[in-house]
Amino acid sequence: SVVYCGYAIDAGTRDERPEEYGLAHFVEHMLFKSTENRTTREIAVEMDALGGQVNAFTSKECTCYYAKVIAEHLDRAMSLLSDLLLNARMDEEEFEKEREVIRREMAMYNDDPRDASYRALVGTLYKAHPRRLPVIGVQKLFDNLTHADMVAYHRSRYTPGNMFVCVVGDVEP
Repeated sequence: SVVYCGYAIDAGTRDERPEEYGLAHFVEHMLFKSTENRTTREIAVEMDALGGQVNAFTSKECTCYYAKVIAEHLDRAMSLLSDLLLNARMDEEEFEKEREVIRREMAMYNDDPRDASYRALVGTLYKAHPRRLPVIGVQKLFDNLTHADMVAYHRSRYTPGNMFVCVVGDVEP
């Protein structure tokens, strides 16, 4: 049987201060790079070995990391997700590489008329609230983010008291 497991972190873009715009999404990208216990390659190999799906998304309300695996792999999936969230290395060299990946992602969204019209609508609805900004960030603010900003953001929000754990399927609580 299949089980779903994951973590929801109270770290969405609605709570970002102006100097943090884009960090929730940036941290999501960085957590798949390496941990104190696993290299980038080991993370990828383990995700493949689970035979299911391991992924994440950032919204205005939260950031979620999840896995869909067969029940016998639940412990391994939870171990991997926990390691990603709590033991991320946040390497400075990887920070700069991932910044470029996100810049390309921003350009892609800017070229999509649906995304542009949605951003315009939300920007009109929320004139002064962080909800007006796209989850991915705003280029001019994003370019000012530093590695230290990311590390501080991760440390302040990725704490056990700020996480919700959920497991759904044929499992023993």
